[in-house]
Amino acid sequence: MKNKRGIIKTLLLAGILVMTCHIMTCHIMSSHMVRVYAAQPESGADMEQERTDLADGEYSIEVTLSGGSGRATVVSPAVMTVADGMATARIEWSSPNYDYMLVNGEKYLPINAEGNSVFSIPVLCFDSEMQVTADTTAMSVPHEIEYTLVFDGASAAVLSSEAADTAAEGFDLRLMFLIVLAVMSAAAVAAYAQYKR
Repeated sequence: MKNKRGIIKTLLLAGILVMTCHIMTCHIMSSHMVRVYAAQPESGADMEQERTDLADGEYSIEVTLSGGSGRATVVSPAVMTVADGMATARIEWSSPNYDYMLVNGEKYLPINAEGNSVFSIPVLCFDSEMQVTADTTAMSVPHEIEYTLVFDGASAAVLSSEAADTAAEGFDLRLMFLIVLAVMSAAAVAAYAQYKR
């Protein structure tokens, strides 16, 4: 009788461990999903930069360019950096002739000295059109051209971040729970086998 009660207790404990592992895994995975908030365009020239709930770090993100003559392109995916809920993107043009960009009324200069023009600009919104101006020196006189950038929030992928480090720690925790679960299950099976004898 005592053996039977011991087996029942062991099986109940194993069941509790299974539920605990499941809950912990779901919590860890859901808390580190990549999420962004999409900003809604405002009337007028200026937009307030939308905050994101992405963890501080670097991400790759798909960006689409439209406007101008249609000949210019930007590198996609772009590298995006998040710090304190604000995102900035590294925009690399297909030409070395852009000498500045205007974003939300602010002027940004290239961050490189050689090769195609590269700028670090704020990401004002995700999944919505973001108006920018780029000045090109490719013509006989410098000329400002209006463009639109759209950052695809769903495409954001972690390159390096605090979230990735925490997720790795979470994986170690899940592994420990699974090992404990395996040991307890083996013990329950052994106890049941002993009872049957």
